This record gives sequence, C-alpha cells and structure tokens, in this order.
Amino acid sequence: MEYVCLYRLDTKQYAVLCTNFYNSTYSNDDHAYFKKPTIELLLEESPKSRCKWFSSIQKAIEQHDLDFS
Repeated sequence: MEYVCLYRLDTKQYAVLCTNFYNSTYSNDDHAYFKKPTIELLLEESPKSRCKWFSSIQKAIEQHDLDFS
C-alpha cells in the first residue's frame, strides 16, 4: 500500500490525496500506472479543497483509513 501524502507549507498541515494498493505481482509498470490517476486528482480539483487537512501525517492517514474503510 502506498499513501500519496501532501504537506501545505502555508498551514503546516498534512493530507492524504489517495492510496494505491499493490499485490505480490507488483511491477514497475504498475507503479507508473498509478501515477496517472494521482496526477489527474491533483489537476481535477485543488487539494486545498479536496482534502481534509491535519496537524500530523499520522492523523491524516488515520482519518483517510476511516473514511475509506
């Protein structure tokens, strides 16, 4: 599993943009495949409004896991 985490310099807060899941047959092609939808998320809507922001990266990951479990 890979979390795509963001850090806002202006507020010193963290967010998780998305999570990518890999399995035992993971290859470099898979990693390249996940880059495209991640970039699309960044371009589609500003992360400032799309994401929930937290004071620590741990809190951001915990909330993301709760939201998507």
